[in-house]
Formats: sequence, C-alpha cells, structure tokens
Amino acid sequence: MLRFCLLLYMFCFGLTVSAQENEVTEWRKWDEPMFSGQFFIASDPTILREADLYRMYYTCLDFFDEPRAMICEATSADGYVWQNIEAEGRIEGLVIRGRDGEWDEDLEGSYILRTDDQYLLYYSGYTHDNGYPAQGYPAALALATSPDGNHFERYSPDPILSPTSGWYDNDAVYSPVVFEYDGQYIMIYAGHCYTDCNSGWGGVSLLAATSPDGGYTWTKRDEPVLLANPDIEWMNEGAAEPAIVANADGSFTLFFTGLHGEERVLGIAQSDSPFGPWDVHPEPILTPTPDSYDEAGVLAPFVLVENDVARMWYLAPDAEGYLRIGYAEADWPQTE
Repeated sequence: MLRFCLLLYMFCFGLTVSAQENEVTEWRKWDEPMFSGQFFIASDPTILREADLYRMYYTCLDFFDEPRAMICEATSADGYVWQNIEAEGRIEGLVIRGRDGEWDEDLEGSYILRTDDQYLLYYSGYTHDNGYPAQGYPAALALATSPDGNHFERYSPDPILSPTSGWYDNDAVYSPVVFEYDGQYIMIYAGHCYTDCNSGWGGVSLLAATSPDGGYTWTKRDEPVLLANPDIEWMNEGAAEPAIVANADGSFTLFFTGLHGEERVLGIAQSDSPFGPWDVHPEPILTPTPDSYDEAGVLAPFVLVENDVARMWYLAPDAEGYLRIGYAEADWPQTE
C-alpha cells in the first residue's frame, strides 16, 4: 500500500495453482513497469473492463505543494498501454482528492464497481498529519459515485465503514474488494490493528462485511476471513490487499499480499466460499525481482481472467521509492 511505499520514498517468475485442477502454472512477469503515473508514483490498481475500454483507478500523489495521496484514473484499449484521463488542474487523471481539515485529507486504496446506473468508487481516507500509530492511521472507508466513471461526488461526508475499537481493524480499514454473492454485495478488506488489539492479534488481517442495499451501507461479519499464518514464513505477520476471482465451478481464488518483516510478496488461496476457510498455497506466487522496478516488494494485486489467461496488475516499488504498476499473467484453465 502507499503508506509502506511512502516511507521508502521519503526516507530514502513465481508459481501459482489453478483453481480447478491444483496444477502449477507459471506466471510471466513484464520486464518493465506497465504504468508509472505523472510523478513515477502510481499504486493500488483497480480495473474495470467495459467492452473495448479498460478503466484503471489508482493512488496518485500531488507533489506541487506537499505530497498528498488521491485517486486518479487512466484508460486503455487493451489493458497494456494506459493514458491518464483529462482532468482539470495540474494533476493528470485526477477524479477525487481529499478535503483539507477533514478526516479524509489523503485518499488511497480504491476499488471500482459498476451497477446498473452508477459507478461506485470505494477508497480509504485519513488525516495528513499526526497519524497514530503512523501516517495513514486511523483510516476509514469512503464511497463516491459517478454517472460516467470520470466525475465523482462523495456519497456521504462520513465514512461508510470505520474501525471497530479493539477488533482486527482497530486502526484502519483498507483495500476493499466488492462483488455480488448469494443475493447480496459482500466486501473483503484489509483490517489493521496495532493498538488496543483485544482480539489477541495485532497486524493485518482480511475481514468481511455485507451490504443489503447494493453497496452503500455495510455490516461487518464477526469472523475474520484470513489471518497471519505462523507456519508460512512469507505471511507469518499478516495478509493484506485482497483480490478475488470467481471461478467457473463456483469456487473462489484469493490473491493477497503476504507480510514478513519488510518483505512483501503475493500469495494465493482457494475456497468454496469468499468467506473461507482458505487453503493457502505454501509458496508465494510472485516475488520481487532483484535490481528491477519491483525489487522492494510486490503487493496490492488486481486480477482479471480473460480468455483463459489470468491478468495481474500490482504495485511495484523500487529501492529508490518510486511506485509503479507492474504486470504479470498466467494460463488459467477453467472448468466448463
């Protein structure tokens, strides 16, 4: 996520398992970043395909005054070559920015969903200064809507999902994934707890919420979706930034960031339900490439399956603190 990479900026081929057959499939990673943004800062991609148009919403930064995180949009005809949309002002592709003096001065970690008549853009907000336990905390989830996918208005001045005191998301709600399941909308998100963790676990976990009204109001589920696993080294300190693929046989594939110290890698898990329990593959599916654009970590994936190919866009920080969007793909056989 951008907070992890902002610290780097300021202070400074994997394997997977196919959902249906448990076969090992090789991921093909691009040698160069796919998208760099206006200031070589672009993170947390979420992508919507509409016929021959791909829309990518991502976290961008305003460097004209002091660095502020916000949400920008780029479009593509093929998902490979991207161009920021036209926007007013100096920030290319800008669709929504934070409000000075409010709880959502900085914005990041968006997810885009299209309903019959609206685009729903979910994102996290936090104050710019004096965050505790660090910048980016506390963070809550907000919603903006748009009739055309380019011009967004806040659904409410208040959060739609906030941290719960003492729970797995005591300090922050980040990185939502929203989709329809079993007659309702569900959300899988990353909950952060570093202070007052009455749950007995402090760190990053995947949690869930449900919505009865098409994605506007949310109720958290009592049980976590996925916790850190002390027996799997690359995720023994947490699971973050989820992406979910619904498979043809009714099962689900979960992609997520595994946390181990300062290391960030991407993992995969399988389940018959988006709420789990999840069968985590013991090895990460994508890891950093030394001396490359993603040498400092691979995290925050977004995955689309098209024509039996799984296409993954992800956050790729380098050692100098630049944040760009990386790309990898793999064959993805589906059961008819």
